[in-house]
Amino acid sequence: HPTLQLQLRQFALNGTLPWELSLLSDLYFLGMDENALFGTLPTELGRLSGLYVLNVGNNSFTGTLPTELGSLTMLDELAVDRNNLIGTLPTELGRLTDIRSIFLYENDFTGTIPTELGLWTALEGFFASKNNFSGSLPMETIDQWKNIKALAFNNNGLSGTLPTELGTWTAVELFSTVGNNLVGTIPTEFGLLSALKTFLMAMNSLTGTLPTELGALSALMLLDLNDNALTGILPTELGRLTTLESLDASANFLTGPLPTQLGQATSLITLFLAANDLTGQLPTEIGRCRNLKWLWIGENQLTGTLPTELSKLSALEFFYVSENSLNGTVPTEFGQLTALESFGINDNLLTGILPTELGKITNLQDFYAANNRLSGS
Repeated sequence: HPTLQLQLRQFALNGTLPWELSLLSDLYFLGMDENALFGTLPTELGRLSGLYVLNVGNNSFTGTLPTELGSLTMLDELAVDRNNLIGTLPTELGRLTDIRSIFLYENDFTGTIPTELGLWTALEGFFASKNNFSGSLPMETIDQWKNIKALAFNNNGLSGTLPTELGTWTAVELFSTVGNNLVGTIPTEFGLLSALKTFLMAMNSLTGTLPTELGALSALMLLDLNDNALTGILPTELGRLTTLESLDASANFLTGPLPTQLGQATSLITLFLAANDLTGQLPTEIGRCRNLKWLWIGENQLTGTLPTELSKLSALEFFYVSENSLNGTVPTEFGQLTALESFGINDNLLTGILPTELGKITNLQDFYAANNRLSGS
């Protein structure tokens, strides 16, 4: 069993990677990350048959991934992130059947995900954000990744729909495909992802309604669906997500009222639902979310008054209900929101005099109240 480790991380190395490294037949770990190395990756690296970790991340390597890397069948981790690599992923990489982590992010890789990567049955982490990958998530490939814990595919050119097979990923904790061209609906099978903590799908073209099954994601902490084309109502089942810290469904076409059950999601720190078509009143129950720092529900069609119960949100720093049809007066109790830094109530139908108690909010930097029916100075 090879035992030699070569860890040269942050050694300020520059120049090219010497092919002679391939002569170190006992090499088990090669870490050359965070240096100033450039040029192409030597094809001879494929001779290091005992290599367990290959990390050349955060350099300035160019060219393609050598097909010879497919010979490193003992490889557990391959990290080539943050370079200037181009081209498609070699199908030969499918031979790395023991691989658990692959880091490809921040390069210029193109093409589709080879179906051969379905042979990576031990895979736990696939990090490929900020490339130019295209095509759909191949079902026959990802259906084999039963042990995957993290998939990050942000800012690529992925298209197609979300496969229902993703519902079999019962170990997945992070699923992130922000900034692609994904279409279709969110599969109800996603409700089976019992380990999911981070679910980020912002800036795609997803349609349809939010599945009520998302309320079963008992480990969920971050849910970001901002800037899609989702319709329908916010499911009341979201109130079951007692670990949820951030919910962002801004810039969609959601309708109907804000569920009063959101008041049960007491771990919420950020709630972003701006730029939808939500109607009805602001639920008084949101006053129970005592950890809330950001409440951003502007650009909707909300009616009714500002609930005094919101004055209990002692951690609140940003409060935006601008561009709705809220009426009535601003509650004097809002003077208790001493953590507030930004307060936006502009473009509503609010009346009366602004309470002098707001003067107690010494952290307040931004105050927007124009275009209402407020009186006094």
